Amino acid sequence: METGFVENRQAISGMFRGVYRYAKRYRATILFLVAGLSFESLYDVALRYSLKFVVDKAVIEKDLPSLLLILGVLAAGAVVFNFVVIACDYVWAKTGGRIINDMRSDMFGHLQALPVGYHKRQSAGDLMARFNADVGQIEEGLILALPMAAMGVVEIIITLSLMAYLHPVLCGLAAVGIAISLLIPQLIQGKAVDANFRLRSEEGRMVGYLQENLTGQSVIKAYSLEAHSSRDFGLRLDRLLTVFARANFLSYLVSRIPSLTFLLLQLVVLGVGGYMAINGKITVGDLVAYMALLIGLNMAIFNLTWMIPSFIQATAGWQRIREILDEPVGIADVPDAKPLGELTAGIELDHVRFVYPASNEPALHNVSLQIKPGEYVIFVGRSGSGKSSVINLLLRFYEASSGEVRIGGMNVRDVQLSSLRANIGLVSQDITLFDMPVADNIRLGNLDATQEEVEAAAKAAEIHEHIITLPDGYATMAGPAGSRFSGGERQRIALARALVRKPAILVLDEFSSALDPTTEAEILRTIEHLKGTCTILSVTHRLSMAETADRVVVMRRGRIAETGKHDDLLAKAGEYARLWKRSLTETAPAAETPAAASPAQEAPAGQAGAVPVKET
Repeated sequence: METGFVENRQAISGMFRGVYRYAKRYRATILFLVAGLSFESLYDVALRYSLKFVVDKAVIEKDLPSLLLILGVLAAGAVVFNFVVIACDYVWAKTGGRIINDMRSDMFGHLQALPVGYHKRQSAGDLMARFNADVGQIEEGLILALPMAAMGVVEIIITLSLMAYLHPVLCGLAAVGIAISLLIPQLIQGKAVDANFRLRSEEGRMVGYLQENLTGQSVIKAYSLEAHSSRDFGLRLDRLLTVFARANFLSYLVSRIPSLTFLLLQLVVLGVGGYMAINGKITVGDLVAYMALLIGLNMAIFNLTWMIPSFIQATAGWQRIREILDEPVGIADVPDAKPLGELTAGIELDHVRFVYPASNEPALHNVSLQIKPGEYVIFVGRSGSGKSSVINLLLRFYEASSGEVRIGGMNVRDVQLSSLRANIGLVSQDITLFDMPVADNIRLGNLDATQEEVEAAAKAAEIHEHIITLPDGYATMAGPAGSRFSGGERQRIALARALVRKPAILVLDEFSSALDPTTEAEILRTIEHLKGTCTILSVTHRLSMAETADRVVVMRRGRIAETGKHDDLLAKAGEYARLWKRSLTETAPAAETPAAASPAQEAPAGQAGAVPVKET
């Protein structure tokens, strides 16, 4: 129990230290706000303390001029008070927004720097929840709760000082009551922090599930999973309700206990103070002022403790944010990283071994390979053979466990990441198009590309003729995730995006999986035109694309089984020949279809491994 208490107190203090690192960028503004809050607290205490003089000097002695003088001073203070309060509210609202923006900016920038492996193992929905719900909890605690809590602390200090001046004994009673009311909640505060962290995590999983459900509606409807999904969502809501109720009850309990304790204290002080006033040890004005100060002290403690749930929830949110910010970048430029420059040498893998994070089985075993500049090389092999792993290391999505990957004679570890990837155009199986004009989607490959260069790239990718038939041409919005286009069209737009950067190395990672035979033939013609202008590396299951390659690299269980030209590898009757024979067997029904068969009789477009039947 003691360890948990210490850890959770450290978590809360860690949240405040983290926020302070952002707030100290605005020191001058913070100092102005502290001064404003101090004045606000001082005026509130002075207003309560003035009751002593109103009762003793004005009311009891029936001194109207004294009453008017007191009211005049308080009225002048009220004018200044209102001005200061409004100014502080405006400044704090703006400064708080800047602090939250700085925090989100750091999170976003760090996410951009994290490796691909991190994003593959993290739920995008959960990360979005950290940006919205978790940062929102800090925003609530920072902008709403922190000023109230700070003002409560200042008011407690000033009030206790005045109460001690009025009567030390009554002040001692108040101090004991404050200590008790603030210490008792510490016994359950740790549980409240833990419960809120679990709540934030459960909400993040809920957002992740919702995102998967919404993006997978085609599967859900195709398999009539609507009722199943609703039941599953209901179970998740029940779990969330349980965690939500516990977290909020503990948070409310932490804030409620001090108020209940202080209520009893007020009764004790009222009884002792009344007895002292009856016996002439204090004046009636002293008792009235003292009770007013005590009520103000109660309100200050209420403000302070009522904000504790916000601090607890903010702490849970901060812990989840820190999980992002503390995640090591992993792949970054070394201190003396150099630009890649003009590629006069090819690509070389030198005894490369690679193991994916959280995996015990190597994806690549002692792989060595040399690729000449301008060469067109295709990587083939069964799923999991290591084809895409070679591409991942080339792009430095991951680092080789041992050995070296060299481009242009330089170890990729010594090359500036921006320079390395500026020389590579990637078209992958999972195409990402953004909800922006088609031209801008293509221009993402080269932000400085002119409209003429964008259209030239689209023509090379065999998509220009389709784009110009759209209602707004190149200004047509692609829709969420490129929903305006078919799978094959998205692939060709992605190819245009890669070509517009005029890459020295063009990487095609299973890019033909969504292409129909006609489009595939057009893309093959495009690649034929590109041969010799850049190095082309293609990872594919469709062996028809291997026929025109300069070299075929056959991968098997993380090793290079064979390498050579298509015809030479078939003549060897090895691993490649077996893959080729298997691809012919899989498409045998298509071979029996007459040449004039209708499209409905042909093999389905995009079928894995679909290749034209060829005598071998």
